[in-house]
Amino acid sequence: MAAIIIVLVWALSTAVLAVAVITFKYLVKRVETEYEVRLQRGLAELFMFLPARQLLVFWALLVLFLTTVLLVFKVSWIMAIVLLTGTAILPPYIYKRLVKNRRKRFVAQLPDACMLIANTLRTGGTVAGAIHFVRSNAAAPLSQEFSLVSRSLRLGSSLADALLALYQRLPSDELERMVTGLLLGQESGGQQARLLEQISASLRSRAQLARRVHSLSAQGKMQGKVMSGLPFFLATALWFLEPIAMEHLMSTPLGWILLATMVLLIVVGHWLIKRTVNIEVPL
Repeated sequence: MAAIIIVLVWALSTAVLAVAVITFKYLVKRVETEYEVRLQRGLAELFMFLPARQLLVFWALLVLFLTTVLLVFKVSWIMAIVLLTGTAILPPYIYKRLVKNRRKRFVAQLPDACMLIANTLRTGGTVAGAIHFVRSNAAAPLSQEFSLVSRSLRLGSSLADALLALYQRLPSDELERMVTGLLLGQESGGQQARLLEQISASLRSRAQLARRVHSLSAQGKMQGKVMSGLPFFLATALWFLEPIAMEHLMSTPLGWILLATMVLLIVVGHWLIKRTVNIEVPL
């Protein structure tokens, strides 16, 4: 009987270990084939030619090191969850901010690009030559993206394919208007320079209106941030002023329910304020 029990325990433990190994290999393979590829592509779009695998390994080691430090110093589980969650969320957040800021700079440079192309066309140049001129004289990220367009044209791609590839990399209403103007002017043989100048003036007017709306709604955004952060500031102050009451709040089921309700209401309120003051400027 004892031998049967030992065999069953060995078989069960072997099966569990095999399932764990297979699952780990599957997750590693999926990370390599999906997440790493998408991360590498995203870094390339930002013109940051860094190995994605090394960044992932550094990220994993940082999480492991932080977990070890928290276990050694016996930090409270709430603080440990907050720190580990922040460490896990921070890199994707930074990446999204970099992408968003780069797109903003690119859109802000489009009126100047339209004027540069228009001036080149007025002097008798071609669209390909105008794109090369913009690539050589503009600042990043406009010069980086137009260098890809110029390279595509030199390799034999048509102007439509090169511009559509640019739009797929950085989709926006402003770039769509510029690409449409270039393609329509090339197909119809119209005055591309005049059309681009009008597009540039329109984009500048929209940018000016967007800046005005942003300045007028900045007060509402700041009030939303202050009101969202005020409960956490009060909780920190009460932690030092009334530690016994806060300890009950952190260690009882009723306190956990109250904390979860508070966080949910803050998130919902912040989302509503952000949606109210986020005014889209029509093109």
